[in-house]
Amino acid sequence: MYTRLNEVPHLAEMNTTVDALHFNAIRVALLRLKPPIRLPLTGLRGLEILLEPDLWLVVDSSLNDLPVLAWSDFDVSHRDALHKPIACRMRFFHSHAAVIIGKVLDLAQLQLEERMKSVIGDKHSVSELKVDHPN
Repeated sequence: MYTRLNEVPHLAEMNTTVDALHFNAIRVALLRLKPPIRLPLTGLRGLEILLEPDLWLVVDSSLNDLPVLAWSDFDVSHRDALHKPIACRMRFFHSHAAVIIGKVLDLAQLQLEERMKSVIGDKHSVSELKVDHPN
């Protein structure tokens, strides 16, 4: 587990949710690949995401893995459907971290899909997890 998270002060903290599409894709990858998973966030210079079952952490690798953004405390205890968002805790370590939230999750999902294809093959792709949300 990443230990510097509690050593670096965060600027803001909030309860939020992560959409089911991203949560399910990352959860399946963590089950099939050996955690922790470290992925470069292409297009976000120097940023990488570290994925563990109970923590998703964006770090700046050019600054000795200084935390930028973190998701933790995923509440799956009351989960009764795969298409519903998951409650979690989010911490911001950079003043502009909120700007990249969506891009980080999209890039992580794409990177995981590529890694799953290369390690496991197309048969078990993360993209199989796409869920149609009822309107």
